[in-house]
Amino acid sequence: MKLQEPSPPELRRLAESIAAEHSAMALAVSEGERANSPWLAPVYYVCRDFQFYFFSSPASRHGAAAGETPVEAAATVFNEPDDYGGIRGLQMAGTLAMVSDWKERSWATAAFGARFSFFSRFLREPRLMLELRKNELYRFAAREVWITENRTGFGRRYLYRPDGTE
Repeated sequence: MKLQEPSPPELRRLAESIAAEHSAMALAVSEGERANSPWLAPVYYVCRDFQFYFFSSPASRHGAAAGETPVEAAATVFNEPDDYGGIRGLQMAGTLAMVSDWKERSWATAAFGARFSFFSRFLREPRLMLELRKNELYRFAAREVWITENRTGFGRRYLYRPDGTE
């Protein structure tokens, strides 16, 4: 008996719920002088409409690869269950760029403060504020989202495209 494929709205809700359950993603880039040497780094994020925002050093590999002109990147969000039947996650392809728009920066900063209790310390303590100022805000914009949902069957994967294309 073949399982019915979820509708696009159901896939969107599933992907949003997985993104909301987690706070860190692994981000991969392979750009510039190190194009033959892919790099993966964990980052804390806030998410809105499949746009994942995070703070990072511009000297990091992903920071150096991304400027205001988007570059190709990949990211994943996943759990670590004790049993394969509990595996849930997102594997995503998209673009990475530095965020310069002050409204977008303001939203992301407020969202970080609301989501992460530790973040308010960065805004209160001068030493940590100086460290935060050394970082930039980046946006990973997911174009293609593969959803792994082993609770519905081993190896169950679904493709969701935030822009609505097939």
